[in-house]
Amino acid sequence: MRNLVKSEVFNIENIIPSVKHQTISKSLREKSESSLVLLSLAEGTDISAELYLEDKYYFLFKGRVKIGSVDLKEGELLYCSEKTLFGIYSEKESFLLEITVKFKKGDKMKNIPKGEAISLKDNVSYVEGAISNLDILSRKDLKMMLMAFDKGEGLNPHSAPGDALVVPLEGEATVTVGDKSFDLSPGRQIVFPKNINHSVRAKTEYKMLLIMAID
Repeated sequence: MRNLVKSEVFNIENIIPSVKHQTISKSLREKSESSLVLLSLAEGTDISAELYLEDKYYFLFKGRVKIGSVDLKEGELLYCSEKTLFGIYSEKESFLLEITVKFKKGDKMKNIPKGEAISLKDNVSYVEGAISNLDILSRKDLKMMLMAFDKGEGLNPHSAPGDALVVPLEGEATVTVGDKSFDLSPGRQIVFPKNINHSVRAKTEYKMLLIMAID
């Protein structure tokens, strides 16, 4: 992933600015089969309706937007299938992640409905003394999953084959990247760099969205 700090906690407003009367896009990943783009939309701005030939996911970090006929609130995800006509209107200053995927034969979206705004934190459950995982998308180049950690549970140090964006949804956790430690909670994101040891330990019950881009 480019244009994101790695191994440091950040919030979205520090990565992409919001400018009155403007919409701004910043590419995080641009590959032939998938891309990640951060969008900031000032209050009252819009992206005109277009017909897209790829599947798109939209996650709202902050604000409130209307995508087609669907109202999207903070912490919600919307899945729009290919050949769907829609525009985006910002009802207040908003920060949005657009994930574009060109599905191949045999690929499929998992475990979430099309065309509906869903609250991600409500779609994975806590299990006492355990970690729950829910796959949303699993491909060789891109993975998206929800994770729920019971208090005190965690992942021991390990590395991954791609950069992984961690978006906290609920609760608080301590993460390590190399020899650095950070506390994460909603509004504080981090990118685990590929091939670098990292770990997660829940200080409270804790839920997060993980997006891993594999080159």
